[in-house]
Amino acid sequence: MTTFNCIGLDIRKKNPEQGFSADATVWEMHEELYDRAQGDLGINQNFKQLLQPENAAELSRLYKLVTSTPDAVLVSLDVSFPVFEAFMKVHWLSSSLPPELDEYPWRFLGYDICDADGFFSYIFMTHDKDKTRKTLFDEDRLTEAFSVAEAANLYIPSHAPFVVTRLRGLNLETDMP
Repeated sequence: MTTFNCIGLDIRKKNPEQGFSADATVWEMHEELYDRAQGDLGINQNFKQLLQPENAAELSRLYKLVTSTPDAVLVSLDVSFPVFEAFMKVHWLSSSLPPELDEYPWRFLGYDICDADGFFSYIFMTHDKDKTRKTLFDEDRLTEAFSVAEAANLYIPSHAPFVVTRLRGLNLETDMP
C-alpha cells in the first residue's frame, strides 16, 4: 500500500472544463479566494506556492472560507511518502500540514502525473490542447500511474522528475463526475 502525504492546498474553481488536474493551467485557480486566504486569514504559501495552514485553527478558517463560496473547491495535492520526504530534505522543511487535515470529508478526484517542480500535468502535456475532458487515473490504476510517471521522465526529460500526485477535493457536489 502506498502512503501519500499532502504537499499543500490550493483553491480552484468548480466544474473545470477540461477535468480535474493538479495543473493550475488546466484547472483554474480561484485567485480571489487564494488571495483572501493569504491576506485575510494569514495562511502562508510553501515552497511549491501552495497554501500551508500551520495549525488546526488556520485549517478550519480555510475550510470555512472555501465551503462558504459556492464556486470554490479546496484541493489537497498529495505525493507518495518517498517524494514527500525528498521535498522535505531538499527544501529544509521540518513539518507537514496539521494532522487534522485527514479528518475533513475529502473526495478522491484521481491521480495525476506531474512534474515535481511546477505540477504541470503530463496527461495534459501529451494530449491535444482542445477543450475535451481528460481522465486522471482512478484508485484501481495506481500501479499504472507510477509506470506512466517513469515513462514520462524519459519522454519529456525537460520536466523530469514526474511524480504521481493524488488529488482530493472539498466542497464538491456528489453528482460531479
